[in-house]
Amino acid sequence: MAGLAFTKEGKGTDRLGLFRALKILTKENPGLRVSIVKLTAEELVEKNIPALITVGVPRIPATPGEREMVQKYQWEAGVIHDVVFLGIDDKDSSRVRIGEPQFGLEKW
Repeated sequence: MAGLAFTKEGKGTDRLGLFRALKILTKENPGLRVSIVKLTAEELVEKNIPALITVGVPRIPATPGEREMVQKYQWEAGVIHDVVFLGIDDKDSSRVRIGEPQFGLEKW
């Protein structure tokens, strides 16, 4: 995947690289469709289908939620990265399952 997406050590993978890799990997399966869509968190949860999502906190956290992410969860302000939304958690519908490249499976 990293090779197909032109991932660079120390720089990561940009969105077009991810899109390229996913298109190549899914071309043999007409049941899969790769597209770039902008959704709210609520819309994503309502669809409840796997998706690659971009997350992060702006350089200057402006909202209480952004400040909480920095303080409580140690998110680094200004760092944006991609994770995999895997759907609503089976045991706790107030949480979603996230595949996080650095930490593995998490519940948010």
